[in-house]
Amino acid sequence: MADKNGRSYVRAALLKYGYSNFSLEILEYCKPEECLIKEQYYLDLLKPFYNILLIAGSSLGRKHTQETRERMSDSKKIKNNASKGTAAVSKPVAVTDTLTSETIIYPSIFSAEAALIAGNGSLNYCLKSNTMYRKRYIIKLLPSPSESK
Repeated sequence: MADKNGRSYVRAALLKYGYSNFSLEILEYCKPEECLIKEQYYLDLLKPFYNILLIAGSSLGRKHTQETRERMSDSKKIKNNASKGTAAVSKPVAVTDTLTSETIIYPSIFSAEAALIAGNGSLNYCLKSNTMYRKRYIIKLLPSPSESK
């Protein structure tokens, strides 16, 4: 669950009430093929407050914030452009580690995301918002080889 600003209610509650006031328990061990059935059983039985999804294995009821919807849309546009081989997506990216001062140049945002084990669109978001990735890496888009000629 998230509030109107996209902040997690669970995270807020953990910070407000303290981790010691929460517990995580394994209710039952089962075979993988039985997991969804068991999950639905416990959702119906316990009606957990922080679980917004009422149907096991479904995202029905989940509401994304406007910002999240825009980021997902941007990410899809980038993926679509990448499949078409557009120059914007294939531009090299310089990633500077502020801890080691090492800079590595990757052929694309996607290869940099793969190397940093970053989510799709994470580095593009950092570029757009002019922020560091993981408060450590500075991301800079470089001109493509065809532009530097």
